[in-house]
Amino acid sequence: MKRLLRWIGVVLASLMIVLLFLYLNRSDPYGRLPGKEIQGTEIAGLVKDWSFVQQYPWVTAEVRPANPYSVFVGYFLHDGVIYISSEGKRWAYFLRQDPNMRLRVGKQIYRVRATPVIDSEHLSRVRAAYRDKYPTRTLEETARRWFFQINSR
Repeated sequence: MKRLLRWIGVVLASLMIVLLFLYLNRSDPYGRLPGKEIQGTEIAGLVKDWSFVQQYPWVTAEVRPANPYSVFVGYFLHDGVIYISSEGKRWAYFLRQDPNMRLRVGKQIYRVRATPVIDSEHLSRVRAAYRDKYPTRTLEETARRWFFQINSR
């Protein structure tokens, strides 16, 4: 019995070491686990119309350039401009500290700047566009969200 328990302990310890190694050396996010620096083809130039993004269910946001932190995020379009939103997630706090980020759409990466939407008229239009894409969200849920307008840089 002691031999079996020792063997199980060795297997579990080995598994934990492998999982820790994989976690520390990740790049892209994995499900809800954040990643580090995203991989893909960097695209130079400014994007004026983001409507091509519609073919993808989500985008990957890499924030905090000094120590990259990446997550999958939902997005929505309003008048050809792409917006992302958060309900106070960690990545959104990083974005408020430094608005420079990289956005991966498919396998292409764009250098962008995220501008918080704070003007009340603009915010009203953005909230309406958000509710058009996500109609199950309540007015209270929408009111708690932070919205960021994404612009090429």
